[in-house]
Amino acid sequence: MPTKKGTSKKTGSKKPAAGKKVKAEKKTYSVSGELLASTKVKSSYISGATFGLKEVKYSAVDGQAIFEGDIVLGSVAEMEMIKKQVENPQAGAERAVIISGSQFRWPDAVVVFRIDSSLPNQQRVTDAIAHWQANTNIRFKQRTTESNFVTFVPGGGCSSQVGMRGGEQFITLGAGCTTGNAIHEIGHTVALWHEQSREDRDNFVTINFANIQAGLEHNFDQHITDGDDVGRYDYGSIMHYPRNAFAINPNVDTITPKPDPTVPIGQRTGLSAGDVAAINSIYPRKSILGDTSSNGPALTTRNNGVLLSWTGVGNLRLNFMSSTDGLIYSNKVTLGETSPAAPALAVFQNRFIVAWIGVGNNQLNILQSNNGMSWSNKVTLGDTSQSSPALAVLGNQLFIAWRGVGNNQLNVMRSSDGVHWGNKVTLGDTTTSGPGLATLGSRLLLAWRGVGNNQLNVMQSSNGSTFGSKVTLGETTVSKTGLHASGGRAFLTWQGVGNRFLNVLASSNGTAWGSKQTSKETCIDGPVITNLGNRLVWGWTGTDNAHRLNSMLFSVI
Repeated sequence: MPTKKGTSKKTGSKKPAAGKKVKAEKKTYSVSGELLASTKVKSSYISGATFGLKEVKYSAVDGQAIFEGDIVLGSVAEMEMIKKQVENPQAGAERAVIISGSQFRWPDAVVVFRIDSSLPNQQRVTDAIAHWQANTNIRFKQRTTESNFVTFVPGGGCSSQVGMRGGEQFITLGAGCTTGNAIHEIGHTVALWHEQSREDRDNFVTINFANIQAGLEHNFDQHITDGDDVGRYDYGSIMHYPRNAFAINPNVDTITPKPDPTVPIGQRTGLSAGDVAAINSIYPRKSILGDTSSNGPALTTRNNGVLLSWTGVGNLRLNFMSSTDGLIYSNKVTLGETSPAAPALAVFQNRFIVAWIGVGNNQLNILQSNNGMSWSNKVTLGDTSQSSPALAVLGNQLFIAWRGVGNNQLNVMRSSDGVHWGNKVTLGDTTTSGPGLATLGSRLLLAWRGVGNNQLNVMQSSNGSTFGSKVTLGETTVSKTGLHASGGRAFLTWQGVGNRFLNVLASSNGTAWGSKQTSKETCIDGPVITNLGNRLVWGWTGTDNAHRLNSMLFSVI
């Protein structure tokens, strides 16, 4: 997802007092109302959650510091004070004007708001809020007594500050501002910058400075240096400038996409998939469960519900719980079966399948269930492993993959009913941890970490017997790998080396992997994911002292 998620850290500004006289300044508006500017240009400093102190230019409009057309940095007086403090530092001065990233985000992804009674057409606000709530983790709550909140007010053009500022802050909506403009301004309020401010902007668009109105060129400066932390450049982002922003001749581009100049930009219809992924990475919905494990968990999905499995701390017994939203789990079942490693889950012929290695004998075992609570048809295979197995379904066959004992070689076997197993294949590749297995289209993908170099590897097969198209990635791990496929893409998960962060890569063909996303949540073993509708669900065991299970909704673009 694009790196428009950069967030500035500044004190909030106050709404101009009613009737207060402000020196008139030349202003320029676009039809959308988001391109508010003045030829009176000043400079000051901002900083962000992912970038350091930066000098920026802004337009002084009615006493407000307007940045990139619709972002309110604060009052001109505040910005001049910050400039003075930065350029003539005194002890403690910077600390007084820059707030931390944690303060900058809306706690628990809840935006507290009120709508000024004088704002006309309030439906555009309620429709914009409904759009955000239907597509992201952000939730909105009407203000009662909360001290930090945003007020939707009437005014000239459309504007907002970036992030939660502390106290009351404002989203201004002029008469010409639509529901789409309101969605855009809420994007700023919850932490999104403009897409074309990305550091890598020039690889994707050309800026035609010759057609930009004199004195307004600073609105096209590149300020945000997030790199590609959250994904690709998103032409379709609702946070992107229109192609004729601040144009002298509105029939000529000021921003032209490349290499294809016909690619649409500047839409104000709704959040793009990239916008959704970006905001959900900033505001993930996470659940910390009361249950604990000394291994990683397993996840699978059936009929819009998630099944979670893990081994208990101490007794190593297999446990199961289910969820309809990926956050709240219930119907816990504990079996007498035990395992020293994480189990594996799959859905085969509309039945849940769990696989695990037994305590002591290390033999592979399989059980089946209609409902995730009552388990039967146990099969114990003669093959053994010292790591977690993996399960996947290709066609009408159920496949299990594991690491062999002694030689560490990868093995794959299949079954047509989950009871009778055969056609074992032993590969030449080796690993010292559990592999990952998933089906992408008509191909079976097998992932593992290499011996010695710890690099991630992926192979694929059309029949489950002959594997090829091996890809060795630059990423490394010291834990088991995870694979999941949904929506025409495969997702490879692993625990980062050293930092223990959750990581995921995506691929549409099993060969080219990208869209890396890293969560700074930490795990003791390789994390896993499954899908719940069009959302993805992380599962992992935390690094807290109790090693509690965690579940989190997220998106990958």
